[in-house]
Amino acid sequence: MPTLVPIDDSESALESVRYATERFGDQDITLVTISSMSVGSYTEGSGYACDQILERQNETMEMIFANAVELISSSDCNVETKVVTGRPVREIIALAESTDTDHIVVSENFKSGLLEILFRSIAEQLVRQAPVPVTVVH
Repeated sequence: MPTLVPIDDSESALESVRYATERFGDQDITLVTISSMSVGSYTEGSGYACDQILERQNETMEMIFANAVELISSSDCNVETKVVTGRPVREIIALAESTDTDHIVVSENFKSGLLEILFRSIAEQLVRQAPVPVTVVH
């Protein structure tokens, strides 16, 4: 069963990857990042700016995954990467359930945009709602 590690572009997210590798390196690790935009959200001709934003976001996600996979490369675990679009807590929980994840490791400061500042942290929500144990890395 895989360990699920939600990541963003923060140093604290890389700490959660390090922790997961040290503690669960003998298992599969699934790295997941949350997309804040969906191509399906925009209609044809909605503008060049949307294309640029999506392109920039894809480049950022590739960089995030590359940095995290580099950290894991010294271990023997299998790594899978996923990008999900939607509300972070809901999508992380759905992914955990659909992949038979047995553990989630998340950074205390994991974020997914400005709206998350207005609500409880994603890490706190995962601790309260996830169907599997959640480790919050400081």
